[in-house]
Amino acid sequence: MGSWTGYFQRRRNSIAFFTLFLVGLLVGSIYAVRDCGGERMLLAVVTNHIQKQAAAGYWQILGNCLVSSLGYIVFLYFAANCVQGRWLANLVPVFYGLSVGAKVTVLLYQHGLGAGGYVLICVLIPRFFQLILLVSACGQAARLSQSISTQKPVGEQSFLLFGAAAAVLSMAEALVVSRFTGLLTYL
Repeated sequence: MGSWTGYFQRRRNSIAFFTLFLVGLLVGSIYAVRDCGGERMLLAVVTNHIQKQAAAGYWQILGNCLVSSLGYIVFLYFAANCVQGRWLANLVPVFYGLSVGAKVTVLLYQHGLGAGGYVLICVLIPRFFQLILLVSACGQAARLSQSISTQKPVGEQSFLLFGAAAAVLSMAEALVVSRFTGLLTYL
């Protein structure tokens, strides 16, 4: 029993960030279901985004993926250098979960289970790897913000590595999305 307790104590931040992601995922899904039954604004936004992706090339999709991925990393870098960084780092998994939950729910609502392959390959798998990266970056931001000094910014090297990893993941995601997005137009 003691080994499990020690394991959870060491992984407390990761478990908390993953739980916050799941809360965001649930709330995003519930909001998307409510929206699809009513105003359908979210449905229109996701449909427009998918149509633009189908018409776009690899470089345009890569630009969108980079802006999304690196935006979280830059936000976490600023959170690491902020007195309230722990609180700010908690926002990232929640908002990330909101976006993933809403997108998956809208795609499944619009295309049914026929879009399951697309959702798995183009949404869930890339988002899972990005989630691992974001949980690591959130943990780093929370640690650095607790020991913040007023001298100079901290964590530049680690967040540059997180940024490089996010760029590599964005390139892989853009390659997959550019190859498979056109398939949704046939559903």
